[in-house]
Amino acid sequence: MVNKKKRIYSHPQESYRISFRKYSKKKRGRFSQGVSKREPSLSLKRRSSQKKSKSKQSASLIIRRFIENALFSGAEVKSFLKLEDAFQYLEGLFKKEAKKSLVVSQGVNYPSRMQKKFPLFKKLITEDSASAEAGLVMADYGVAETGTLVHLDSTAEERNVWTLPPFCVCLLRAQNVVSSLETISKRISGHLARTDIPSSQVSLVTGPSRTADIECQLTIGVQGPSRLMILLIR
Repeated sequence: MVNKKKRIYSHPQESYRISFRKYSKKKRGRFSQGVSKREPSLSLKRRSSQKKSKSKQSASLIIRRFIENALFSGAEVKSFLKLEDAFQYLEGLFKKEAKKSLVVSQGVNYPSRMQKKFPLFKKLITEDSASAEAGLVMADYGVAETGTLVHLDSTAEERNVWTLPPFCVCLLRAQNVVSSLETISKRISGHLARTDIPSSQVSLVTGPSRTADIECQLTIGVQGPSRLMILLIR
């Protein structure tokens, strides 16, 4: 007679594997409803907080590197928490150094309440960049790798504010400081390809103007500003 009973694996290792699989499936099914909903949320929060802390650290390192390289190139760097604090410092500096003429770039947009609070800037705004003692500009980007200021010029007058006055004061927001020039290469190429503005040019400024064409001796301020001050708005 044929035994119709089902065959049972008698090997101890195989039976142990089968029982372990069943137990693990039951355990996963039992605890999946309560634990799986909490653990991912906690892990996501931890990951997001870790990413934020890492991004803050990397941003602070990039800004620190920019300041170091800008100082090394001969520029002066001052940090402020607010734009209003930068204007207040600049007004006191101009009064102390008896600056009487200032040209302000079109890219510097500050509200009318600041013009009322700091009347010095309202009085000193002029269109003659060649005879001005100082020029006030706003940089679009800062490159930490070399301490370079990048300005996307729309007109020739904006470029003249960078180059003609002997003292150039540049406003720069810390959020616009990038690690290298390659990071904003697409932005620069897109600006140079624009046809809706009078003059699409890009100004790259690294420290005060310097040249060594005359008898191979380094000379400051021959072809541009002899003094560059960067007001970093954090």
